[in-house]
Order: sequence, then structure tokens, then C-alpha cells
Amino acid sequence: MREGIQFLRTHPILLAVLSLDFFATLFGSPRALLPVYASDILHVGPQGLGILLGAISLGAVALTPVTGKISRITRQGLGVVLAIFVWGICIIIFGLVPGPLWLSAFLLAGAGAADMVSMVLRHLLVQLTTPDEFRGRMGAVTAMFVIGGPMLGQFESGLVAGLTSTQFSVISGGVACMLTTLIIAVLVPSLLKVKTGNS
Repeated sequence: MREGIQFLRTHPILLAVLSLDFFATLFGSPRALLPVYASDILHVGPQGLGILLGAISLGAVALTPVTGKISRITRQGLGVVLAIFVWGICIIIFGLVPGPLWLSAFLLAGAGAADMVSMVLRHLLVQLTTPDEFRGRMGAVTAMFVIGGPMLGQFESGLVAGLTSTQFSVISGGVACMLTTLIIAVLVPSLLKVKTGNS
């Protein structure tokens, strides 16, 4: 893990692309608040909660047949940035427009689809730019970012909702997701231009 982090520090593009995913799920994931949405905002009960919880995954699965085409995008860094922007926009609108259920589920599915695009391009970029001897180490570091972001994000969204309101937590999280993405893109401009060969 230590060697993987040291390698990451010398490769700003890899650090940037992993940070993008981390902050997107840290600020922009509304999963912990969906029970509140189902019971108090949308008033759709347990069945509606099940639909909301499954919508993000459904959006991701819907793009599975075209992952091959997604992987042919040559500017993976730019693709990740744009996908996270779409994620943030879907989350913001989800927070701003409380229902009906089908619209909320559609917006969450859109976020899930954007996350699938980001995931495919992110993994492709990491794999194509990491030397063979560091792939295992980078796998451990990547897992730390990918798993840590959503877990901390559930705490963050619940904390903000407790201090303000559920909808403000979701909306502000989407905004923070987009702002951090913009900041990272400005700090690492080469991320938007990076091109890696892929088959």
C-alpha cells in the first residue's frame, strides 16, 4: 500500500482520476438518505424505497452492453470528468425535484449510468498507465479510493442532513461534487488531454 501511494504521488494524472471518483461519491452519493426520501418526501413506502435503491444499479447495468464502445474513448480523462459532471447534475435535480417516483428513479438511473462510464474509463486509464510491477499495489490503492469514498459519503450526507435538511444535503452534495471535479481539472489540466492507446 505504501509503495502504491508513493507511485501515485509521482503520477498526478492517476492521482487526479482516483480523486475524482473519491470526491464524487464522498459528496454526491445520496444512498444513505434514500429511506428518508421514500418515507417523508416522496411518500412511496418500502416498495418505492426498493425502486430508489435499485435505480442507480439499474442505470449502470443498462450500459453494460455498450462498455466496449465506452472503452474506445481515447481521451479517458476528459470522459471521466464529463461523466462525473453528469452524475452531479442528476443528483442535484434529484434533490431539487421531489418526485414523482418515476422521475426520481430515472434521475438516479442516469447517475448510475454516468458512474458506469466513469468507472470503465477510470479503470482503463489506470490499467494502461500503470507498469506491470505496480499493478497489484495500484489495485490496493484504487480499492481504498473506490470503497472509502462511498462509505465516508454516507456519513457525510447524514451529517449534513442532520445539520440542515435532507434535500439540502443532496443538492449541496451534488454541487460539491461538481466543484471538486472542476478544481481537480484546473489543478491537473493534463488530465483533460491525456490519451492512452487501447484495443
